[in-house]
Amino acid sequence: MDCCDLQLGVPQSGDALELRDQTEDYLGAFYVLEGSSLGAAVLWKRAHALGLNAEFGARHLALQTSDRANWPAFQRHLEACEDVNVDALNIAAEKVFAFALRVAEDVENVDQG
Repeated sequence: MDCCDLQLGVPQSGDALELRDQTEDYLGAFYVLEGSSLGAAVLWKRAHALGLNAEFGARHLALQTSDRANWPAFQRHLEACEDVNVDALNIAAEKVFAFALRVAEDVENVDQG
C-alpha cells in the first residue's frame, strides 16, 4: 500500500527467499528482520518530517517500529541459545539481507523502467 500511496510501481517479483528448516536459518532471518527495526526507527522520524504516517506512505515503518522491545528480547534469546552454528546463522542472515536488497532494487527498477 505504501508504494501505491507514493505512486511507486509495485514489483512483480517471482523471486522467493529459500531457507532451510534449521534453527540457524530462523535465527539469521530474525536477526536481520528484528535488527532492521533499529534503522526503521530513524526512517520513521524522517518519514514524519515528510508528512508520511501510519495511514499514508509509511505503514510499513509504523508496523516495524511498533514494538521496540522485540530487538532486545531477540538478543537475549540469541545469547541464550546453545549449540548454534554461528557460521550457518551468519550465512542465513546474509542471504536474508541480500534478498531484502533485491526487493528494494526491484521497486527502484519498476519506477525507472
